[in-house]
Amino acid sequence: MNNHFSKFIVKIILCGSILIFTAGFILYREFLVEEVESKNPSAKLSAAQSNVQNEMKETKKNEDVQQYLIIPVSSDLEEADILVTNQYMSKTIKLSIPGMNADYFKATPVRGQNTLLKNVYYEETKKGIDLYLVLDQICEEKHYFNDSCICMEFIPVTELYENIVVLDPGHGGKDHGSVAYGVVEKEITMRVVRKVTQMLQAEDVWVLNTRSTDEFVSYENRIQAANEIQADLYLAFHTNADGNTRITNGIHTYYADSPAKDGLTSQKFATLLQNQMVMQTKAFDKGTDKLNAKTEALNELKMPAVMIETGYITNKQEALRLTSDYYLNELVQGVYDAVLQSYDAMGKDIRRGKK
Repeated sequence: MNNHFSKFIVKIILCGSILIFTAGFILYREFLVEEVESKNPSAKLSAAQSNVQNEMKETKKNEDVQQYLIIPVSSDLEEADILVTNQYMSKTIKLSIPGMNADYFKATPVRGQNTLLKNVYYEETKKGIDLYLVLDQICEEKHYFNDSCICMEFIPVTELYENIVVLDPGHGGKDHGSVAYGVVEKEITMRVVRKVTQMLQAEDVWVLNTRSTDEFVSYENRIQAANEIQADLYLAFHTNADGNTRITNGIHTYYADSPAKDGLTSQKFATLLQNQMVMQTKAFDKGTDKLNAKTEALNELKMPAVMIETGYITNKQEALRLTSDYYLNELVQGVYDAVLQSYDAMGKDIRRGKK
């Protein structure tokens, strides 16, 4: 019995020693990690990146469409120093990073998953560097700033938004459109689109502008973008002109020979728009018509599509109206109301706070 008791005591001592050794090893390991992190910031950076990556993985709905990258930046920078711009039409995310140069990114390149990434390039500026991430789809981006790095993920807009409208301000850049009485078509169309965008963004719909500045965008790129993101509606804005007389005036809406969406045809869409714009502005009603040969490229769209001729800038009175915020607000109210009616016709209520 004494022999068994002695063996039992020995086992207890051995188990206790193992537990003490294990606990001591864990504490020592934590001490070493803290020591390494204090002397080597990159070690701590890796841990932070791992945490962010785990968080992103947990929030993913689809591994194939949500990707992230790790972009190293100077430890002197804060998140507020870095400007991130989404250039939707060129499928490019631009990061303006001050105080850095190309050599930094050659030594510490962008890394991480990049299924959606086609190309990375950078341009040095007076203030630092502009980093461009070129994607193969139109995406939204989310980014997190963690210990000298930007962790960025990309989500295709088709995976994020149920309701999508494309607003296309005609002309731009080298293409001025019609010009009369000091009124320039490309400027009027941009003003109209900005106002419509602001109103629609208050509702449950995502809006893509085919241009947001005075830049040239080809018809092909505008149409391709709308089809790629599977937009519900497409509205192109223009002003009209009559080279033969200064008398012609009024609003005229053209519709494309494009597929219907949930029962809404382009012709029905055009009728709703024309009726609402005329009712709001009291402008002369020139009605709706099928697109002519000059604009038949819009027939390649895969959703209800229209081209709105907002008025004749060759008519002096109408040209002056088109430069008036008061008049444009009335016009835009008509467009907004018609878009809501169009979604109603498709069986969708996009009004926020009224459901």
